[in-house]
Amino acid sequence: MTANMTHVLVIAELERGQVKAATLAAISCAQQIAQASGGSFDVLAMGHEVSAAGATVGKFGAGKVYLADSPELSNPQSDKSAQLVSALAKQVGANIVLAASSTFSKDILPRVAAQLDAGMLTDVTAVTPEGGDWIFQRALFAGNVIATVALDGPVKVLTVRASAFPAPGESAGTAAVAS
Repeated sequence: MTANMTHVLVIAELERGQVKAATLAAISCAQQIAQASGGSFDVLAMGHEVSAAGATVGKFGAGKVYLADSPELSNPQSDKSAQLVSALAKQVGANIVLAASSTFSKDILPRVAAQLDAGMLTDVTAVTPEGGDWIFQRALFAGNVIATVALDGPVKVLTVRASAFPAPGESAGTAAVAS
């Protein structure tokens, strides 16, 4: 994988059909990666009655917003959610799959990483292109240590610290929505 033309899949975290604020930090990280690489990003919203969430996340420059809307997803189960995420990541050719650091993402994304045979990092605070790939900074020991890490392999899975990324800027258009 090269840093050029990176495609990111952001997993939106929802509560009662509404986008959690931490998801906006994940979108901000995806915007930074897309801008630095000339690539793009998509967003996946999973749950029941998620069309309002799709409209919310579609304002920030995503190529597409994917809605996985089913009563069965109203209380996400990690195995089913991970299968859904990894299948979509393969379908869209995502090089990076990311979400905000939370119990939700830390339950699902390790399973996604295993299914994609990808490396994973949690609590990422910065992403920098370097030498055709990406270098990540992550907090360790309650933020007392910052590690600089590179992940091998064509696909990377991350959780990002919401406090490390500013609110994303809205784009001029709205992303296409796919189910």
